[in-house]
Amino acid sequence: MNSKMGVAQAYAAALAPDAGGDIDAFANLLSDDFQNLDQDGSVAFTKDGFLSLIRVLDAAFSHLGFVVTELYEEGDFIVISGHNEGVHTADLDLSGLGLGVVPATGKKVVWPEASARLTIVSDKVTRLEPHAGPAGLKAFLTALGVEMPPD
Repeated sequence: MNSKMGVAQAYAAALAPDAGGDIDAFANLLSDDFQNLDQDGSVAFTKDGFLSLIRVLDAAFSHLGFVVTELYEEGDFIVISGHNEGVHTADLDLSGLGLGVVPATGKKVVWPEASARLTIVSDKVTRLEPHAGPAGLKAFLTALGVEMPPD
């Protein structure tokens, strides 16, 4: 790819609900030192942890994906805005995060609109960090009705 925007567009396409769940292709867009940051700027997930979470979610939701509403450059970053959605068709096993298993509801779940900043270096996404709106695992699980333990 020749530009940061091109990498961001490939990232968005790989996360789209109709992308077919090719997590390995998505993984190739992330740098080995990829970091997903939380609202406080702390590392919430490394590449392996982030991909593990996506696999767990992909197993529990059919037509899971990120619906992009806006994608633009802002300084050194690419801002991606939109929301996650999917149909909760299988149990969501969050025991690896200490949150147990959320039984399948069969309902379509649409997470709140949010935006994140992507840092792209050498045709790889190196960092994903909140930009505006609710973000991260907490907002994702709250939309599903999972009660989060206190911070």
